[in-house]
Amino acid sequence: MRSRLLAAALLLTGLGAGTAVARAQEAEAASAAEEPSAPPAALVKVGSPVDEAVVGTVQNAALKLQRQAEDAGQRGVLVLELTPGSSRFGPVRDLAQFLTSPELANVRTVAWVPESVDGNNAIVALAAEEIVLHPDAELGDLGRGRALEPADEAFVLALAEKRHNRLISPALVRGLADPGQAVLKVTLGEGANAETRLVTPDELKELRETAPGDVQVDRIKEEGVPGRFSGERARALGVLAAATAQTRADVAKLYDLPTLRTAAASGGVPEVAYIRIDEAIEPIIGEFVKRQIDRSVARGANLIVFELTSRSGSLVTAQDLATRIATLSERNVHTVAFVPQEAFGTAAMVALACDELYMEPGSRIGRVGSLTDAEGEAAAEDVALARQELKFLAEQKGRPPAIAEALADPALEVFAVTNARTGREWYLTDAEIHAQGDEWRRGAVVPETRGGEPVVLTADRAEELGLARPPVADLDELKQRLGVPADVKLNPVGKTWMDTLVFVLNTNAAVWFLLFAGAALLYLELHFFTGILGILSVTCFALFFWSQFLGGTAGWLEITLALLGLACLALEAFVIPGFGVFGVTGGLLVLASLVMAMQTFGVGFSTDRMATSLATVVAALGGVIVFGVVSNRFLPRMPLFNQMILAPPGMETAGPALRPDLLEEVEGPVGPRVGDEGVTRTALRPSGKAEIGGDYLDVVSDGPFVDPDTPIRITKLEGPRIFVRAV
Repeated sequence: MRSRLLAAALLLTGLGAGTAVARAQEAEAASAAEEPSAPPAALVKVGSPVDEAVVGTVQNAALKLQRQAEDAGQRGVLVLELTPGSSRFGPVRDLAQFLTSPELANVRTVAWVPESVDGNNAIVALAAEEIVLHPDAELGDLGRGRALEPADEAFVLALAEKRHNRLISPALVRGLADPGQAVLKVTLGEGANAETRLVTPDELKELRETAPGDVQVDRIKEEGVPGRFSGERARALGVLAAATAQTRADVAKLYDLPTLRTAAASGGVPEVAYIRIDEAIEPIIGEFVKRQIDRSVARGANLIVFELTSRSGSLVTAQDLATRIATLSERNVHTVAFVPQEAFGTAAMVALACDELYMEPGSRIGRVGSLTDAEGEAAAEDVALARQELKFLAEQKGRPPAIAEALADPALEVFAVTNARTGREWYLTDAEIHAQGDEWRRGAVVPETRGGEPVVLTADRAEELGLARPPVADLDELKQRLGVPADVKLNPVGKTWMDTLVFVLNTNAAVWFLLFAGAALLYLELHFFTGILGILSVTCFALFFWSQFLGGTAGWLEITLALLGLACLALEAFVIPGFGVFGVTGGLLVLASLVMAMQTFGVGFSTDRMATSLATVVAALGGVIVFGVVSNRFLPRMPLFNQMILAPPGMETAGPALRPDLLEEVEGPVGPRVGDEGVTRTALRPSGKAEIGGDYLDVVSDGPFVDPDTPIRITKLEGPRIFVRAV
C-alpha cells in the first residue's frame, strides 16, 4: 500500500514538473512574440540647394515609410541628413509644411546635422520632430548675419508654435532669426515645482509683472550675435537638440535601428543596377566602373549593387573609385557591396566605400595592406595612404575606423572598448584610447589584429566587428534584404561597344600597332604628300590617346606634351631648318607623352608597368625604322610608287619621278629655278641647307631624307619654299 502511494506521488510530481516546463516555454515564446521588432526606418540625405526635386525625394520616401509603418503597426523613423549650403525659401517652406502635416502621423521625423548648417537649410531641421546634432556642429543663424524677412520669420514662428519639437520655442526661433534679439532662459519657482522656459527681454518684463516669486534669469544668447548653437551647448542648455551623435551608426543606436539605409528616391520599388568587378582594379577597370555608375544613375537607378571578387589592383585607382562610390549617397543613391567569395586588397577598400556590405557565409575580406607586393609587403607610403582612406570611409559610413585601418596595417593593434559613461561598445587603437583619457575602458585585443599578419575577416567576424551586415546565403536572399522583388533579375551591367573598344585598344598588341601605324603612315606622308596618309596617321595617334584617356592612365598633361612636341617638330621642319634644339626637344616630348600615357605615377607606381610601356614604344619605333629601310629599298621599284618617289642615292637607274621635259621654267628675277642643281650642306630631314648656284639656301626634301654632300635638283618652287630631290 505504501509503495502504491509513493508511486502515485512521484507521478503527480512529474506531471506537475512537466506542466511547469511547458508553461515556461509557452511564456518564453509569448514574450519573444511580444518583443517589438525594429521600427521601419529610412534615411534621406537632403542635398543643397533644397529645390523641388529634393522636396519630391523627401515626400516620396516619407510617404513610403508611412505605408510601411501602417503595415507594421509601428511608428517609422525618417532621418533627414542635412547638408550645409544655400537654398531658396520657397522650397524650404514647402518641405517644412509637409514634415509637420498630418500626412506623416505614423512617421517620426529626425533631423541629423553632422556639419554646421545655417540659412534657410536650418529651417528644415526646425520642422523635424527631433534634432540630433554632432557635438561640434552648429545650427541656427537663419538669416546669415541679418534678420529674416518679416513674412519668413512669421512662418518659422508658426512652426515653433505648433510645438512639433518640444525643444523649440517661439523665443528661441526669434533669437535664431534675428541677431539683434536676445534669448533668456528663466526659471520660475523652486525645487520640484520649478518651471523653465525661454523668453525674450520684452516677454521677461511681462513675466515679472504677472509671475509671483523670484525669477531666475540666464542669458543664453546676447544681442547683436547670430543665434547659433553647437550640439554640445544645445544639450547642456536643454534646447534645440534632443541628442548628439558623431556618426550615422550613433543615430541608429539612439532610435534602436539596426541600420540606416538611404531611401529610394522614387519611394517605390528601387531601381537597381548590378555591377560586377572580378578583375584587378587597375585604371582601365576603374574608369569602366565609373562610366557604368554614371550611366546607371542617368537611367534613374537609386540602388547600385557591386559584386566584388578581386584580389589586387592600383591603390590610387581604388581610392578614386571608392571616393566616387562613397559620394553617391549625396545623390540619394544607395550603394551595396556583395562579396560572394573574396575581396582582398583594393577590392576591400571599394567594398567599405559602400553604404552596406553583405557577404556570403564562406567569403572573406581584408589584406588591404598587401596592395603592391604579392608577398604581403607594402610600401610605408602605401600603408599610410590606405589607412587614411579607410579611416575616412569608415567614419563616413558609420563603421569602426580602427578596424578598417587594421585591414591596411598588419602592425596596428585594435582593442575592444566600452564607454565609461554610456556603456557603448566600440573599437579603438591604443593611441586613440590614451588620447580620449578615461572615456573608454580597455578590453581585449581583437585577435585578428595581433601578430603582424595581414588582417582577413570572415563574414561572421566582419559582422561582429561592425563592418558588414549579417551574411546572406545567396543573391536571392540579398534581394530580399534590400527590398528588391524576387522577379527582378540582377544582371551585371554589360560593356557597350565603346567599352569593348577601349579594352581592346589598351592591350599591348593594339598599343604597339597604333604607335607603329601612326609613325609609319607619317613617314609615308613625308614622302608622298598625299594628305590621306597624314589623316590616317593622326587618326592612329588620336585613337591611342583616346583609349588611354578613357583607360585612366592618360590625362590632359600627356596630350598637351604630345601637341607641344609636334609643334616643336613642325618648327624644326618648316620654320627653322636643320636638326637642332627644336627637333630634339620635340622628339623627346612626344616620346615622353607616349610613355606617360600608358603609365600612372605617384603612390602605387609600378616599375614593371613602366618597363612594359618603354618596351612597347621602343618596339614601335624599331618597327618604323625597319619599315623605313625596307620602303626606301623597294618602293622606288614598284610600278605605282616609282612614279611618286625618287630613288634614294645609289639607285639612279630607277629614274627620276618627274620627267625633265615636264619641269616648268620659272621666269623672273635671277634666283633659284626649277631644274637647278646643287649639293646639300646639311642633312635634309626633311629641311636643311643646300648650296645651289653658289648660294646657301633653305630647302625642303621633296622625297626621302637626304644626307649631307648629296647632289640635288630643284623640283618645284612654292613661294619662299624650295623643294629638292636627290639626283
